[in-house]
Amino acid sequence: MIPDRLIDLPIGIASDPQAEDIERAMTLDTPFRVASNTKTFTAATVLRLAEERRIDLDDAIVDYLDEATCVCLRSGGFCCERITIRHLLAHSSGLADHTDDPSYPASAFEYPSRAWTRMEQVRIGVALAKPAGEPGAVYHYSDTGYVLLGEVIERVSRGGPRRVEFRTAWAPRNLVGGGGGAAYRCLAPTSSVRRRP
Repeated sequence: MIPDRLIDLPIGIASDPQAEDIERAMTLDTPFRVASNTKTFTAATVLRLAEERRIDLDDAIVDYLDEATCVCLRSGGFCCERITIRHLLAHSSGLADHTDDPSYPASAFEYPSRAWTRMEQVRIGVALAKPAGEPGAVYHYSDTGYVLLGEVIERVSRGGPRRVEFRTAWAPRNLVGGGGGAAYRCLAPTSSVRRRP
């Protein structure tokens, strides 16, 4: 039998290397980094927007990204007209992972409250490596691709990734807060993008 409400029990161990009690029981108020767990939310939100026919997974990202983002990508040899939303979702866009730059995680852990802008993350990924391959040809894990999906969500929804994410998929689960990940750090101004009929 499935219970009609969620169970309010924290499960797991919280480990804070700075604390004296390195392993302590988690509570409902224990904060934690969600990091790549946000990719699940991002992908589900993109798929919901596709289900609503607001985007097409096989559309080129040039149709959805701000021109400044495309200029940055092109400066590194990435073709926004050939990379699709599906490529970003499947880590097959050829984009480098900005977190592979050794200075990025070091800085992120030294200054955990710093909110990196989307453009900072994209610039790091573009500067880090040339395309890993033709779009769709090579799997290469890329947080940078999911940063770009955050921009797609924001521009299509006009409400920002957090608002559309919770409205479309997660509000019924009573999820709150959580700190977000790279795709949710910076909200760029919205502008018109092509919408599907």
